[in-house]
Formats: sequence, structure tokens, C-alpha cells
Amino acid sequence: MRDQGPTAASEAAGHDSDGGGGFEQEVQSPEPSAASAKRDQGPTAASEAVGHDREGADGIVTRGSRRKEAKRILQQQRLSLEKRLILEALVGGDASAFENASEALRDDIEVAFAALECDDALFEWVSPRLRAEKEVVLAAVISNGAMIEWASEELRSNREVAVAAVESSEYAIRYVSWDLQRDQVVLRIAMEHTPEVIESVSEDIRGDKGVMISVVEHDGSALEYVSEDLRDDYDVVLAAVQQNGLALEFASAELQDDTDAVLAAVRQNGLALQWASNDLQGDLDVVISAVSQDGGVLLWLSDELRGNAEVRRAAEGRYY
Repeated sequence: MRDQGPTAASEAAGHDSDGGGGFEQEVQSPEPSAASAKRDQGPTAASEAVGHDREGADGIVTRGSRRKEAKRILQQQRLSLEKRLILEALVGGDASAFENASEALRDDIEVAFAALECDDALFEWVSPRLRAEKEVVLAAVISNGAMIEWASEELRSNREVAVAAVESSEYAIRYVSWDLQRDQVVLRIAMEHTPEVIESVSEDIRGDKGVMISVVEHDGSALEYVSEDLRDDYDVVLAAVQQNGLALEFASAELQDDTDAVLAAVRQNGLALQWASNDLQGDLDVVISAVSQDGGVLLWLSDELRGNAEVRRAAEGRYY
């Protein structure tokens, strides 16, 4: 049995020798298992996405930093898609798309401008940060001055923004800062639309004599909207009737009975005589001044005054 050579078992195990020279037979390594192969493959795509891999010998990319980066990329992709959809909706005239947009997109200047193009009233929904951006606010108020209500406090105190707003809508003056409500340029621009805008400013400003004189010098009919105290102020009423005699209607009863104030009014517009007191409507000097400006006043004078030769001479050629 010893002379039979290596057995089948020894051959299978690799224990045989090659002849009698003592050379060892090459030993074959076992096939790697599936588990060991998986370990040797390195990081998978999944592990890279959540940060299970190591980068070089200098350190380890932490799981947290990889995860944050992956979330950031996903968020950008999601916002990019949402932004594209909202821009398309706004171009199509769907204002509600902006109202329901995420906070991040309402803080996107490109989306904000698209929203204002769609509907200027959407400025209310723009982020607070962009409502403090002069470029964005100007775009809104030039289209609709009333949108200044939603601008930042700083920009509601900006003269350029205020002027742009009241040029677009006179009633925007109610939303500008207190100081700019007193600004003569801002007030005059607002009043070019209508003197009623004075009602929109604060009572303090309507009672400011200096400011209101400036206002009625520009448009005497604004006397209707100044404070009650100022409608009884000679300087304010005089400034108003010199610009528009018919403003005498809004003067106090005391000043409607003031000879100088009434004379100033009828010299500017003879028809202002109708707003003078009864006593001054019968005053010869006042009547002559009135018919000298507008001969048509003769038609509603008393028979006595209409028949007065001096009055008739003053009215000649003064019919309009």
C-alpha cells in the first residue's frame, strides 16, 4: 500500500509531490465567497449618496455632510422644476400660482418680476426681502401706486419711490411716510389728479398752515379739504381765492363776509360773488369788481344793482 503513490484524497487536497525529486506541487487558492467579493468592491452608488465612503488618506467625508449635499441637490432640482412651472403659469396669466408658491420662490427676483408682469397686485405676496429692494418696489408702484403700502418702511420714506407712486395713483400718498406727505412736490403731483387727495393725508398735515398754503396756491379748490381752522384763516383763504375765486365757497362764514377776501375772490372770478355774504353781495364796490371780471353776473343781481349805471358800464364787454 505504501508503494501505490498518492491517494485520491491526497491529490484532491493538494498534498502530492512531483516524483521523487521533492518538488512541491503548486497549491491553488480557494474561490472567493460572494460575501468577500462584495467587501472588496469598494463603496456602492448608494453609499456614495449618503456618505459611507472615504476620500483618500487625509480624512473621511462624514455621513452628515454627504447627506446635506444630496438634500441640497435634490432641493435645487425640485425648485428648478417648480420655478419653471410657476413662470409658465404666470406668463399664462395664472396669478394664483404665485400666491401658492413656496417662500423660496416668492423670494426669487426673476419669479417676482414675472408675477408683477402678470398682476401688479401680487406685490403683496412678494417676500419681505424683495419688498425692500428699490428695483422691485419701483416696478410695482409705477404700475400701481397703491402697492407702496406693501413696501418696506425705508422705501416708503424714499422720495423717488413716493413720487413714482403718486404719479401712478394719487391716493398712494396715504401710504408714504409722514414726512413725504408734507413734501410739496409729492403733494402737488398727487393733486394733479384731484384736490380730493388732501383728504388722504393726516389731520395734522391738513392743519399745517405752511403746507396747506402751498397746496391751495397750486389749486385753490383744495380749500375744501383743509382743516376747519384753516378755512377760517385769512392767509390760507386769500391764497386759495387768488388762485380760484370759487374757493370762497369753502371759506368760513366770517371770511365770506370779509371785504378784502371777497374782493380778491370776485376779481379772480366774478361768479364768486354768489358765495359772499348777503351784505357784500349788495356792496357796490364788490359788485362792480365782480361784473368787471364777468358781465354775466348782471343776470342775477337785484333789480336795483342791475339798473345802476356804474354797474352796467363796468359790465360792458365783459360777457363770457
